[in-house]
Amino acid sequence: NPALDENTLPGAIKDQEILIVRSTKVPAAVIDAGNALKLIIRAGAGTNTIDVKHAAEKNVAVCNCPGTNSIAVAELAMGLLLALDRRIYHNTSDLRHGVWNKSEYGKARGLFGRTLGIIGLGHIGREVAKRAEAFGMKLAAYDPFAKDETFAQLRAQRFTDIYALAEQ
Repeated sequence: NPALDENTLPGAIKDQEILIVRSTKVPAAVIDAGNALKLIIRAGAGTNTIDVKHAAEKNVAVCNCPGTNSIAVAELAMGLLLALDRRIYHNTSDLRHGVWNKSEYGKARGLFGRTLGIIGLGHIGREVAKRAEAFGMKLAAYDPFAKDETFAQLRAQRFTDIYALAEQ
């Protein structure tokens, strides 16, 4: 039940063995309320919303599902890049107010040939890189943990300094 939150969750999980959450916070009080709780699954990449230490103390396993929403997040990132370049929000807002300024909103620079800086080449970063390449963008990336072969596969210029990447 995604409508449950950290305040209403304790009453709902009393006899449940498994708790699956997305962004719902799972503090110690929620874990303590789960009499039969054995596993907490975060349907997403991180576990930062779960009191992992307290779960371990209560012998409750915690796991996550990295990569499951990577494509959706990458598509959203590309959509936002297009929206920024094409000023879709401003165009739509003006149109709703009866203004159609074609000459102004036709001045987009486009994504083709532009350089996209990606911080982190995990599941999401790699998916963004694939889509950006399809738009004809040049790739620059920072990830101190990624191997050289990952940068090569993505045809991304490697930056070892995050500030240098931002400058580029």
